[in-house]
Amino acid sequence: AGSGAGPLGYGGITYFTEGLPAPPEFTAFGTNIGGPPSGQRRTGYFRTTFTVPDDGNFYVNPVIRYIFDDGGFVYLDGELVMRVNMVAAAADSYAQGAAGTA
Repeated sequence: AGSGAGPLGYGGITYFTEGLPAPPEFTAFGTNIGGPPSGQRRTGYFRTTFTVPDDGNFYVNPVIRYIFDDGGFVYLDGELVMRVNMVAAAADSYAQGAAGTA
């Protein structure tokens, strides 16, 4: 752990799977961002697409699965829908640190 192409840029690709094949959502993004210098943080931006079935159903309370280290913001169609381990009044900024470690 600590280097290599892991799901969030650190650790091995099997970090979350313990020897099992990595599911698509845990596939490394291929860019080694390296460890941050002492006292600094790294920010990563990730984006995905999904398709809502055209089955006539109205979907309420969808489930969002995520991995954050140590915190982050989640947007859906440009609207903030969730913050995880971030100060409540904190503005979404690449320089914004998490409220604590995860």
